[in-house]
Amino acid sequence: MASRTCISGNGPAEEVQARSRTARSVDFTRLAQQFERVMVTAVFQPWAADLIESVGVVAGSRVLDVACGTGIVARLAAPRVGPGGRVAGLDLNEAMIAVAQSQAPPNGPIIEWRQGDAVRLPYADGAFDVVLCQQGLQYMSEPVPALEEMKRVVVRGGRVGLSVFAQSIGYELLERTIAHVVGAAAARAMQEP
Repeated sequence: MASRTCISGNGPAEEVQARSRTARSVDFTRLAQQFERVMVTAVFQPWAADLIESVGVVAGSRVLDVACGTGIVARLAAPRVGPGGRVAGLDLNEAMIAVAQSQAPPNGPIIEWRQGDAVRLPYADGAFDVVLCQQGLQYMSEPVPALEEMKRVVVRGGRVGLSVFAQSIGYELLERTIAHVVGAAAARAMQEP
């Protein structure tokens, strides 16, 4: 969604902050709230349930939701992993994380929400049994390094589940609506890099 910014001499934390400032240049707060209210309910919640089911998230699992957006995958995974599991959600966009944090907490473990970059996941090697990414990979400016990071943080024998689409008429209509309601800059942020 945001272009990669690398300032000479700065480390990963500074790069994430620079990318975050780029994302904040458009008012994503209203967009994130509308996304949760409309798109998650109509489209992404059923897809999240399918992704979780197909990957086989079970009680006690440690689950990471990469590019979590407003957190529907993490919220649906939490009751499945139960109190003995762990669920974390990570997104580059702080407005999406803020909306995720504002949602009613599901049963299960407390979800660890974190702003961060998929190409530099702030987790130890093998920290998760399952890594999920729903409709985020196609918007990453560096998908291959993001996939390498997902592989790094999943335990040997763990599972990585991805859900992507190549083209969607519904999503193209959403982009046009965003351009009309929020502005052209916000709509461009929704387009593939």
